[in-house]
Amino acid sequence: MRLLLEKGKQRELLKKEKIKLSLTWSKFAEHLNMKYGKLITFFTEERLIDEETFNKLILKKDYKKFMIRRLNDNWGQSKGGNNSDGRTKEIKIPEKNEELAELWGIMLGDGCLQKIKGYKLGVYGIDIAGHSEDDREYLINFVKPLCEKLFMINSRIYQSKRSKCLHINVDSRKVVDFFEENGFKAGNKIINQVTIPNWIKENTRVASFWSSSPLTSFNSSNSSKRIFMASLYRPK
Repeated sequence: MRLLLEKGKQRELLKKEKIKLSLTWSKFAEHLNMKYGKLITFFTEERLIDEETFNKLILKKDYKKFMIRRLNDNWGQSKGGNNSDGRTKEIKIPEKNEELAELWGIMLGDGCLQKIKGYKLGVYGIDIAGHSEDDREYLINFVKPLCEKLFMINSRIYQSKRSKCLHINVDSRKVVDFFEENGFKAGNKIINQVTIPNWIKENTRVASFWSSSPLTSFNSSNSSKRIFMASLYRPK
């Protein structure tokens, strides 16, 4: 089985384990009975750590709380390498309308693309997070159905074990591809300058308001971004 930990935690675990054992990376790989290159792919989170390796680690008990889910070894595996679609379940390509504009605003404020590549396994999807109490009804009764309606694919609800954070996950390589093709990049949204796509900005009503609106700034509240996107977009 492969283990999916919260972003950055697999890397953190391996680094702390190496320091605790006072080993070089090469010696650490020997200690775990694996090749150096494979260990580095675990450290960079290009590949999900396998359960057998995880159970060898002294600090494993401290990191079980960061585990999101366990995946079969053949999950996402293919002979196609970089040409693989990952999880290839078909999705509906949504129309560029008010509902998609609202989801884009939600992603700008509270969402991210999950894109963990690996030469055997990959994890792809979108993650939208909110407060487990204050945003619970909104996430479960609005955001989750909105995602499923737009892409015609099931989503999951995940409750963080270390914080009051509730996540909506949509596991799909094709959903990630859709967002990337329309300008939404994985990683830090500010550094990558993820913003409103042209198909919304070029809308007459939005364009007239775009340059002067404080709601388009990343310094504004997440809810303001969502409201801006949803209320101003109208199909031409």
